[in-house]
Amino acid sequence: MLSRLFESDVNDTLNAMQECRLINEQCAIESDYGKISVNFMQPPISEEELALQFSIPAGYALGTVQIEGINMYMGKTPVLFEDTRRPALGVTFLGACNLDEMQWKMTFKLTKNGTILAPLYTVYFSTTK
Repeated sequence: MLSRLFESDVNDTLNAMQECRLINEQCAIESDYGKISVNFMQPPISEEELALQFSIPAGYALGTVQIEGINMYMGKTPVLFEDTRRPALGVTFLGACNLDEMQWKMTFKLTKNGTILAPLYTVYFSTTK
């Protein structure tokens, strides 16, 4: 199973300042607060632990990070953080799916001094059987 770039999500209006699509296990967002990078430490595969690395601007922290299916509802899976130093290291587990290609979105917000900031950032990726 390899991750692949996919082109659209019929459920969301995309904003280039707030979203990115995973290419080669990484993506970057140029936000109003600075550059945000998300790196998947290995290709995402269903039913296997997935390690993630987040680089965010100094002075900010990550709010809740969660992953949900787009083309099949599978609930919302949290990303749990083992290390919150920069870069922040998290882990999650993608559920099993009977589709040949499962499309996913990971969402998060930044916080500053305990205040959740807008906007919601989104990373799109997929897994294949």
